[in-house]
Amino acid sequence: MAHLKARRRVAASAAATFVAAGSLGVSAGQAHATPLGPWQRVADAGIMNITEVGLARTADGTLHAAWSSQQPGNTQSIELVPISAGGGLGAMQTAVSGWSSTENPALGLSASGALQLFFGGIHSLSPTDPNADENLATSTDGGNTWTLTPADAVAPAASAYASQVAVSNDFAAQATPFETWTGTSGVWVHAGTDSTSPNSNFQTALGGCCGYYAKLASDGSGNTDVAWYSNATGKNGIWAQSVSGGGVPTGSPQQMPNTANLGVGELQRTPLIARQQGGFYVTYPIGYPSFTGVEVWKIGGAALKVRAAHAPLAAGAAVDQAGRVWVFWVSNVGDRPVLYATRSNPSVTAFGATVTVGAPHGTGSVFSVDGNASSGALDVFSTLSASGSPAATIWTRHVYPGLSVAVSPSSARLHHATKVTVHVTDAGVAVKGATVRLGSHKATTNAAGRATIHLTVARNVAATASDAGYVSGSAELFAKR
Repeated sequence: MAHLKARRRVAASAAATFVAAGSLGVSAGQAHATPLGPWQRVADAGIMNITEVGLARTADGTLHAAWSSQQPGNTQSIELVPISAGGGLGAMQTAVSGWSSTENPALGLSASGALQLFFGGIHSLSPTDPNADENLATSTDGGNTWTLTPADAVAPAASAYASQVAVSNDFAAQATPFETWTGTSGVWVHAGTDSTSPNSNFQTALGGCCGYYAKLASDGSGNTDVAWYSNATGKNGIWAQSVSGGGVPTGSPQQMPNTANLGVGELQRTPLIARQQGGFYVTYPIGYPSFTGVEVWKIGGAALKVRAAHAPLAAGAAVDQAGRVWVFWVSNVGDRPVLYATRSNPSVTAFGATVTVGAPHGTGSVFSVDGNASSGALDVFSTLSASGSPAATIWTRHVYPGLSVAVSPSSARLHHATKVTVHVTDAGVAVKGATVRLGSHKATTNAAGRATIHLTVARNVAATASDAGYVSGSAELFAKR
């Protein structure tokens, strides 16, 4: 499919012109841009514009990010960095090196909590080299050292060597992980790490060619789903299906609402997440012939539209331990790309304030976005390039949810004493203990998320609310005659 293959692979150099910067401007009605963490450059050498990270958080709270890197001498490696629960970037590690080719990897956790690195690749051009499809490397010391499992120990055949891979256990350790990859021959799922287990083709039910960018997720009860973009005739759009314990399809594939007329799918893994409390969700841009909005679909249920002031280019999703879903997307605002994020309530029926995540200073193009929220906050990752440069780089930012602020009444008479109630919420959930400022007045919200202030206004006044672990929010109290 030409439009899915049009993005060319571009080897990046360390000469990218980015500098770390704060977020870009905040539009009206959105959360203010503090206390977001700084943008941090994860990697620049050997990055391509099709590079995507694999993410997994170990029991010590460290988030690990892995990617494929082009090396001198026309070889490839898999690199990683550890990131602290607070968003601090650690030193780069190397899992495997000297390979003829490696594709975008996935990270998961074994039943014992060890890091598992799954990746498609060809170890060498020797026809007797056993590592020539989907491969597995394991680390028991937090990514410092890795042991490669030989002999195609995960999944031989089905063109696994040429595809990015995704795994089902990026949220928690799983006794039997599932892996998925795609190609012109299908959307494949493999159960476990036994090479003798079969590979199941989930695209077959949609009539054959072609499926792309598959992703897996498992919930707290061990249920697993796979989601992907299909270009099959009459079956265009985003599809999802349940996966049995043996890695084979169960039930019928379901199509995400409002995706049947997608002109093109995202050029990244389909953003599928599972809540530990139950429920599978796919986040995707919708609209034809170009994207116009972002929707979150609970598989088997309805789709909820996320408010996006500007047409999205790509979107992603993550979930925290409480079951709240983060949605993030990138849009062009004027001549520059800007990332945004919002977090749901615990029941995933509403979303909170939109936080402007921005982009590193000088960003010209954003190719993909991904993230992990298992620490509560969101660590968002993006592969992007500077304006006027073909070199791709990977960046990350630690993002907090935004506070929503409302005032009642919305206006006050000039020079008249008025009682104003400021209501502070997080995706509709009351926030107790938030600090509210209204002009020169200050108060703290009660258990209902409300603070009452008496004042006399001489002009419009901003009501602001702040609390630890949140991006502050504001609303306007208007003065009237």
